[in-house]
Amino acid sequence: MLKLVIESSNEKLLNFYAFSTSPDAVYIGVIHPGHLELGLMMLDAGKHVLCEKPLTMNEKHSRKLIDHAKAKNLLLVEAIWSRFFPSYRYLKSRLDAYDLGDIKEVEVEFGFDLHAGEFDIQDRSM
Repeated sequence: MLKLVIESSNEKLLNFYAFSTSPDAVYIGVIHPGHLELGLMMLDAGKHVLCEKPLTMNEKHSRKLIDHAKAKNLLLVEAIWSRFFPSYRYLKSRLDAYDLGDIKEVEVEFGFDLHAGEFDIQDRSM
């Protein structure tokens, strides 16, 4: 059974999860300077890792974590939930089929309209 645990920087808790047979997977949600060390520790303990973004502080550290997960044959995933939206799969299929031509640049914004519907910032009754 796959279980998910929220990690903390508490050393006793980390050691418990690292050396316990349960859980099978951990979620690393501490601030990003701790992602590499905790990720390596959990991978060394045989745990699959779901790591909050950014994965690490830089490309070198990310490569180290990725290579370590591959060597241990364990799953390492950066928590980019939007990647699993149906619209992303649709867009990828269109890109793979070259339906959209030769794309030179993409500019993306993500947010919510705070003046519409349930997010109306003028509504003080919330």
